[in-house]
Parts: sequence; structure tokens; C-alpha cells
Amino acid sequence: MAESTSTLRDLTAEFLETEAGIKLGGGPKAIERQHAKGRLTARERIDLLIDKGSSFQELGLWAAFNMYKEAGGAPGAGVVTGIGVVEGVRHMIIANDATVKAGAFFPMTCKKIIRAQTMAQMARLPLIYLVDSAGVFLPMQEDVFPDTDDFGRIFRNNAVMSAEGIPQISAIMGFCVAGGGYLPVLCDTLLMTEGSGLYLAGQALVKAAIGQDVSDEELGGAQMHAQISGTIDFREPDDESCIERLRSLVAKYPDRAAVVDAAERKRQHPHRDPEDIYSVFTDKPGQQYDVKEIISCIVDTGSRTVDGEQVLAPDFDEYKEEYGQSLVCGYAKIGGHACGIVANQAKMSERQLPGGKAGPSKSVNMPKVIYDDSADKAARFIMDCNQRKIPIVFLHDTTGFMVGRDSEQGGIIRSGAKMVNAMSNCVVPKIVVILGGSFGAGNYAMCGRAFDQFVAMAWPGSKCAVMGAGSATGTLAMIEERSRARKGEEIDEATHKAILDAVADSYNEQQDIRHGAARGWVDRIIEPHQTREELIASLDAANQGWDYSRDLKTGVRITDVSPRDGLQAESVVVDAIKKAELVRKVEASGVDEVEVSSFVSPKWVPQLGDAAEVFDLIAPTKRDGVCYSALVPNMKGFEGALAVNHDAREKHGVERLIDKVSVFTAASEGFSLKNTNATIEETLERFAPIIPEAHAQGLMVRGYISCIVRCPFDGDIPASQVADVAERLLELGVDEIDLGDTIGAGTPDSIEQVLIDVIDRLDGRALNDFGDPTLTLHLHDTFGNAGACIERALEVGVRSFDGSAGGLGGCPYASTETTRAPGNVSTLDVLDAVSASGLKTRVDRDLMVQASIYAGGSIAVLGNGKVFCAGFDLKACAADESGETMRGLLTGLSRCVVAMREAAVPVVMGVHGCAIAGGCAMLGGADVVVADEGALLGYPVVKIGVSPAVSAAFLMSSIPAGPARALMLDPGLIDAQRAFAIGLVHEVVADAEAVRERTMELARSLAAKPGDGVRETKRLVNLITKGTSELGGDGLQASLSRVGSDEEQRGSECSVLVITGAGKAFCAGMDLKAVLVELSGDETLGGRLLRSLAELTIKIRELGMVTVAKVNGAAVDLGLCPAVIAPWVVAKMGAGRARAAMLKGGIMSGAEAAAVGLIDHLAEDREGLDALTDEIVERLASGGAHALATTKGLLNKIDGVVEAGMVLEGAKLSAQVLGTAEAQAALSARMK
Repeated sequence: MAESTSTLRDLTAEFLETEAGIKLGGGPKAIERQHAKGRLTARERIDLLIDKGSSFQELGLWAAFNMYKEAGGAPGAGVVTGIGVVEGVRHMIIANDATVKAGAFFPMTCKKIIRAQTMAQMARLPLIYLVDSAGVFLPMQEDVFPDTDDFGRIFRNNAVMSAEGIPQISAIMGFCVAGGGYLPVLCDTLLMTEGSGLYLAGQALVKAAIGQDVSDEELGGAQMHAQISGTIDFREPDDESCIERLRSLVAKYPDRAAVVDAAERKRQHPHRDPEDIYSVFTDKPGQQYDVKEIISCIVDTGSRTVDGEQVLAPDFDEYKEEYGQSLVCGYAKIGGHACGIVANQAKMSERQLPGGKAGPSKSVNMPKVIYDDSADKAARFIMDCNQRKIPIVFLHDTTGFMVGRDSEQGGIIRSGAKMVNAMSNCVVPKIVVILGGSFGAGNYAMCGRAFDQFVAMAWPGSKCAVMGAGSATGTLAMIEERSRARKGEEIDEATHKAILDAVADSYNEQQDIRHGAARGWVDRIIEPHQTREELIASLDAANQGWDYSRDLKTGVRITDVSPRDGLQAESVVVDAIKKAELVRKVEASGVDEVEVSSFVSPKWVPQLGDAAEVFDLIAPTKRDGVCYSALVPNMKGFEGALAVNHDAREKHGVERLIDKVSVFTAASEGFSLKNTNATIEETLERFAPIIPEAHAQGLMVRGYISCIVRCPFDGDIPASQVADVAERLLELGVDEIDLGDTIGAGTPDSIEQVLIDVIDRLDGRALNDFGDPTLTLHLHDTFGNAGACIERALEVGVRSFDGSAGGLGGCPYASTETTRAPGNVSTLDVLDAVSASGLKTRVDRDLMVQASIYAGGSIAVLGNGKVFCAGFDLKACAADESGETMRGLLTGLSRCVVAMREAAVPVVMGVHGCAIAGGCAMLGGADVVVADEGALLGYPVVKIGVSPAVSAAFLMSSIPAGPARALMLDPGLIDAQRAFAIGLVHEVVADAEAVRERTMELARSLAAKPGDGVRETKRLVNLITKGTSELGGDGLQASLSRVGSDEEQRGSECSVLVITGAGKAFCAGMDLKAVLVELSGDETLGGRLLRSLAELTIKIRELGMVTVAKVNGAAVDLGLCPAVIAPWVVAKMGAGRARAAMLKGGIMSGAEAAAVGLIDHLAEDREGLDALTDEIVERLASGGAHALATTKGLLNKIDGVVEAGMVLEGAKLSAQVLGTAEAQAALSARMK
């Protein structure tokens, strides 16, 4: 190891010497010029600013190294950035180095400052800007000015961090010109020294632009900005005073986060002398080292019990030590900070492989290579660190992922994706140290620059590139030689060697860490023995303000099974063209996978006998990124799938149409025997040969397990039994295990228990959180528990679910002879549960709605209890004094009705027993309503102060306004026949069972009709009633406005106006003799009477109380022009009936008037009328005055056809008609 020790130390000394030169900035002469101006250099200012005895963790020192040679270079990119402690608080400090081109901004200057701002934002570190800059370096303005990671981004970050409450203080101690002037002004506090300048344009530019001669002080001196513009907050005489003021301001921060106590820090020691790193580490080809020895030089000293005695040991608990050994993972303490470590192992290790009867076999893991099992392990470990809320340290020395046939068949791509996904979604600080090499995808998986590192450090001599020099040099040389050969140049051995050497030199320079550091790929190049101290400083900074309240959020994978599992239970065979269209619509929504069909015997499942035809139809339109799968019950079915792929290649040029095949078994022997005529073990043996053959063909394999909770034949299934079958499937080599709750008996608790048992049994071999998950949940919604089960599964960690568009697919084992139980959980329900948990999918919900509509064809809504709907749980609402429960129910009801209205498919609703309040409101969203003879409907809740206004708009666009008014304002109930008469119910059947049968019959009938015709008809009807329906939001607000009213108001008595006739009849019309009397001018008495009638009806309508008209005898108009009453009659009866009644003329009987909705209640005689009126008045007066007034007000607003102006216009028109000689002659004749 002596040679290795010498090399690493020599490299470190070389790097330190170079760093010393970089720290001189523009050089000794430039420093002298800065001092001559009475100003300190950037580093002198920082030394004075930070607490005495504390260190400054500089970032980006190597930025712009060996770059911009044509401009004379830019050491450190002309800016110093890093983390320092000021008054006990860690700050991100950004200081322009005026010794380098007057502090001008080069492209890398912008990137370096943006990187510092990003780190500060991550850990919520306060920022201090020490400004001394001439602005943009004009010869490179095109690379500094316009892009997203250029100059403007700095100002954007200033504003964003200010909005986030991250303190920013700026001190101008030199010049701050042009666009750079925005930076300090966007900070919270601004200081400025005498002799400094802050302006958008200097003297020369002002002179050239507007011809004005002005001094620097007048333009933007400290005195001007302090006294005239008011831009700065503090004016200081010199740098020293300015920095003293800065420290004083910082000391007054509220809620200051202090550094770790120094005495406590001294008590924590590394387990091993960090200097030992030089004797352990080697990067020589063919030599190895144990990264655990490096870890022992970094972590604190802990203790272990050995043979009953406590002994000192590294404070490092290795995770899954014997599994996936090419990556070392574990929990550690570094300087007292808890953290996780993920490190590449740089020595060979053994890997246990599953074997046959002879037992497990072994293979060797190559050093520094990431294998599939180690990537799986690291993914799970990274997730655990996020659950624990601890930072993660990544120690890089990797050549990348393992390649080759065995590795590919072992799922290296999938496993690597899991690790990258886990690391990408981290919400804890990620700190990187590159020890040796960091190449290709290995760099990505170990948290490369693109993956939101908090700090990235590297050792001298480390390398970073897409691949190692050995692999890259030969490839690049070959490309160069081919290029020369095409130009006619001969390549002899000398030329070949010269090309190879030139390429090697160039590539070695590019992979040198100094090259990467110059471009901002790492933040610091550190001395290896200082790694522990550097990590402590980084953890200190991260933990000072990091927001650990965030939870790890990962993507959720969705498979839609409607084309296969959804359709296979349907008795009516759907043609292949429609199935193909369903696949396309589901696929267009963005689901990750579509289970298209099954290669089963048509005799067994006739619905799926056209699998090959369906695949042929969808082959030309398959989208990139989507997975097509097919169920294969046996080898013959598998061969059918392979034949489809062969035909797709030959016919459509599709390389692989079917990406995955599914095999199936059960957790129940009874179900397995009934469903497959084989035991569980026999089913496993049946498809065991399929799995390796599928992998050889590049296909993935899913293994279904049915009846994971309960079996219709064997009863409850123990969770351990499910885990047994899952373990057998994994041993056979399936890529995914799909757990199916076949009869929908699962509850959140039972599903959780199954998942925990399966995950524990499979240990690190089956992850379900990232990449292409191994564990999927397939639920049936038989008892309405699927949504809650999904939410619980997400909490456990499941990230893959099956769903079916439109909930297609019933469960025959949970259905009865007359009732078909709900089957697969709908994909929309899966999406809603995932969204409620704060997770994301690739699915576009709106497009999935369209697919679900296509799949469903119609919607049937039935009650699930003794009655259709008895309204809200009023006890629960009353118990919630805040009113939030009632508000939530009203809002949900409104959304439900709107959703039914706007659904592109017809909605059929079946009402049995009763539809009270909210239940009655739902009828406004249905297209067809069936009710049983005993059904009662209405809004009795109005008398306790609950306003039914929420449903007013929808009911009044479904039935005439008159019956709608009576229904919502009268707390009584109407029967099914009355509901049928006013159009609220469209069919009345005998009983509840008949309701269910007729509702489903209508739903199936409508679903079978040409979809476009039904959808377009409904769309047009909605368009016609749009004006009324759009007031649904007003109805909701009106109802919500009554929630939370005090009890006295809600229960107050209601005033009721009863209008009754004083004679033998309610009203025999106007005094026709008087009608003909002429008054002064053009007006007749008839005209005046008509206007008075109009005004009277308007006042009755606008009264803030409910009015009851008690009609006895007759109400006759004797054929007068009824224009005065036309608006009321149209509103009361509906336009069609009103037209017929008014234009046909004649006298309508009470029964006829009730049938058309002109009157609301019918009594047999005068005595019955009195009793009925008293009953109605008593109901109305019992309470709910405010609710009734609110509802009536909205009804008047909705009923726009009866505006006062229109009624008065009707009176005028009637009077004009009466005034004609013809009309008067006809009237005289009738009177005789």
C-alpha cells in the first residue's frame, strides 16, 4: 500500500498548491489595487465577517478552472461562495472578487451563484451578499445574459427566497452597476459603504444615451441612496464598519438556530484515525479496498457487545449486510448527526444465488459494480432514510451497473430504475463524496449532479464521465479513424497510435475531477483525511433549516384491466372492433399498462375468443411507454401470445406488441380447484416452464394470486397462506406479484395484514415503491371498501394498482340470482384515492373519464339500504357546531348532481321507499327515474332550517316551476303518483325489487343504443336548460348560507299568507260590465283592473313568506286574452301544457288542473279543502322561516321567465285586446 499512500498524498499536495493559487484571485497586483482603494478583498471580508475560530466551507473554488483563457482566465469564476457561521448562525455567503476582472460576471459566475442560492434554499440558510462587481463581462454577454441558468435567474431566486421567508442581506462595498443592481435591492436589508456606486448606467453610458454630465455620487453614491432615493438602509464609512453592522443585524434575527455546542463536538471522535484513509484507499487497476474501512474513518466511535463485553466499534449499523453486497448501506452517526450511508464496495464479494435441490449456489460480485440485488437493497434503504427523516451520504467509487445476459435477465434495468426513482424522490438532504470513479448510470444511481445534491465533494484524482477511459478511448478512436477513412486517408499503425494517444489524453483530461469542478459538477475538492470534518460541516448546514416535515412522494403505477378482466364476465359478447377502441381510449389516458385479453379456450370464456383479432387491430396504434399484457393459462396460451408478437412484427413492424404475460393461481385450494381444476401446486407446476421461456423472449411475467382475504368455498384465508404462495411465485421468477381480493371481502385492516405478511416474507427481494413494482393490488368493490383499502395500501407502501374503466367486470362469486355485485374497482376510484394521498400517476383523469364512459355506456343509481335515501345524517350535523359537516354534505351533494347531469352517458335512477331531502335533490341529476308505488318524496328538513336551495336549479330545469316550488317550500311529502304527474318520476312500478330490475333493464337498454345518438341528445337537452342549471352554484351558496345560523333563527316560526275566496267561488274573474266602462283618456277600467291584477300577482310572488291559494268553486276567465297570466302559467305548468291550456280555452276541472301541475293538492269537497289548507299552513308555519325565504328567493331568481316587466307587459297586451271594438262585441255577446 506504500505506493498508493504516496500517490494519494502527492495528488492532494498538488491540488492544495493549485487551490492556493486560485485563492489569490487576480493576483498580488490586483490585490494591491483593491487595498489602494481602501477596500478589502472578498476573502478578507469573509474572514472578518464569520465568527472567530469558525471555519468557512468554501464551495465552487475550482469553478472556471482553465476556462476563459482568451480573456485571461477567471480564477474561482470571480466570486467566492461558501457556508460560514455569523453570530452563531450558518449563512450562505456570496462575495464578488473584485480582483478578477473587477468582479465581472462570466457564465460560470452565474452558475456558481445560482448553485449557492439553490443550496441555501434547500436548507433555508440565510444569505449574505458582499457586492463588488462591474456587472456582466461584455465580451461574453450572450452566454451570461439570456438563458434560464444565467444572470436573470439570480434575481428570480432573490425574489422567490424572499417570498419563502429566507433572510437575505446585501452589502455594497464597491460598484454594483447595470442589471447587477437588482440583486442587492431585492434583498431584505441593504448596506452600502462610502465611495461605492449603485446605478443602472454609469457616467459614460448616461452621457452617450441622454447627453447628461453627472458624477458617480449623483448617479448612485451612498449618500444619494441614503438621503434621496432611500434605496439603502444603512450607510457605512468603510468595509470594516459595514461588516460590523452586518454582524450586529444578524445577531438580532428572531428564532436564531445556533451551531452544535463546541464541547459536545469535542466529545465525539472518529472510530479510526482519518489519516488511515491514505493507507486504505487505492485507485490502481487490479487493486481493491474495503469501503467499510473508509467508513470507519468517517463515522463516530460507538460500541458493541462482544462475548458479553462492551467494545469500541464504528457507530455504523449495516443494513442487509449479507444481501446485495456490492453496495454497502447503513445507519451511522457523524459528528453526532444521524445519517444514512450508501457506498460502492471496492472489493469482490460473494453473491448467493437460488438453486435447485442441491441448495443455493454462489457467484462473485465484481468490485465497484452495481448489481440488481444491491440496487434493490439501496432503493429500500433510501426509502427508509426518508421515513426516518435523516440525511443520506453517498460515497462514490463505481464503474456503473453490471451488464450482460445474466444481468439483463435478472432485471438490472428494473432494479436500477427503482434505485434512481427512490433517490430522485428523496426529501432529505443528499450529500455526495466521490472517492474514486463515478461513471455512467452509476453516477445517476448514486445521486449525480442532476439529482438535487445538497453538497457534492470529491477527492483529488477522482474521475467523473459517462464511462471509463479504457472503454471510451477505443470507441472514440474508432470513430475518428472511420471519419478519416471516409475522406480517403490511410490509417497505418503509427497514425492509429497517434489517434489513440490523442483521444486518450483528451478523454483523461475530461474525466479529471478538476475538469468537472471547473464546470460546477462538484462543489468542493477536499483533502481525503478531512472528509469527516467536511461531512460534519455539511450536515450542520443542512440540519440547521431543512424542512423535514415533507413526506417521500413517489409515483403510482396504474394497470387498467377492463378489456380483459372487465369484459370476461359479461354475458353479451362485445365485438373485437369495440374492444380495440376501448383499449385505445384507456391507453390514451396515460395508464402504465393495459391488460388487453386472454389466450384461453373460447369454450371456457367466449368473450375472449377473439384475442388475436383484438391485438391485430391495436398493433398499428400502440403508444410508446405503454405496456400491453395478456393472460396465459398454460403453455398453449403462451404460444398464442408469441404468435401475436410474431404477426405484429411481420405485419405491422412492431418489435414487441405484448410486453407481459400473466399467469394465475390462488391462495385458496377450494378456489383453485373450482376455477382451474387443479391444486395450487399443480397450477404452479403448469406455468413454471412459461416463466423462463417468457424471459428468453424478452417478456415480463405477472403472477396473479386470487382470494387473498376470503374464498367463497374455503372461507377466510390466513395472510401467511398468501405469503406462502407469493414466495413460491418469486422463486419461480415472476417479475410482478398481483394480489387479488377476488370477492371484495377485504377491509383496510385485513388488506394491510396481507401486505405486511407478503412484504416481510419476500424481504428485500420484492419492492413495491419504485420503478416497475413487484407488488400490485387488485381489488373488487363489492362492499364499497375498495377506496379505503387503496389508501391503507398506499400507507403500507404499495405503489401499483389494477383498476377497470367504468368499474367494468362483476364478480360472479359475490352476486346473487337477482343482484349483480359490483366488481373491479373503477380506475377513477383508484386515481381519486391516490390523489387524496398526495401521490401522482401518469393518468389524465379527464381522458380516463371518457374511457370509463365508453366502457360503461350508462349509469345506474340504486339505493343500498331499506330505502333509496333518507337524506343527511342530521344527528351528526347537529353534533358539529361549526357546521363543517353540513357544509361538506351540501357541497358533495351539489357535485354529485352536477356530475350526473354532465355525464355523457344516460343516468337511470331507481327510487324505493323514499327520497328525502338530499335523496330528492339527486333526482335532479338523473335522466330517467323509476320509483315504486309506495315511494315518498320531498323536503321535510325545510322546517328545521335546512334550505333545499342546493337542488332548486336542477329540479326547476327538470320539472315545471310550479310543482318545483310546492315541492321545495312545503315540508310535506308527495307520493310516487304525484311525482309522476309533475314529471319528477318517469315510471312507477310495484315494489323495491321491481325498481331494481327495471332500473337495470333500462340502463342496459340505453347502454346498447348507439352511443353518439344518446350522448348528443343528452348534450342538447343540457344545452337547452343550461341557463337554469348554471344557477346550481347559487343554490349551493344559498343552502350553505343557512348553515350555522343560530337555533332561534333556524327554528323561528314562518309567516304564511293564505288567499281564499270570500264568496261561493274562489274568483269568477273580473266584473265584465265594468270592463267596458271607459275612463278618462284612452284607459278603460278593464285595463286598470288588469294592471292591478298584474301588480298584485307580482307582490304575492315577491313576498318573503310562503303563500297558499285556497281555490274553491271556480276560477274562470270567460275567454279573455290571458296574456296577463301567461308568464305565471308557463312557470307553473311548463311551456307545453301552458300553451295548450291558454290557447285551447275552456274550463279545466280540478283533477285536470292537478294532473298538469296547475294546482298542487286536490280535495274532494269544501270541507276537505279547509282541512287540507289548515294542514299545509300548519306544516309551513312550524319553523324554518329563513330557510324558506332563502329558497323562495332563489326560486324567483331561477324562474326568470316571470320577471315583473314581462307580467306588466302581459297586462298591457290584454288591455289593448280588450279595447278593440271586435273584442268588446264578442264580450257583450258572451255576457248575454
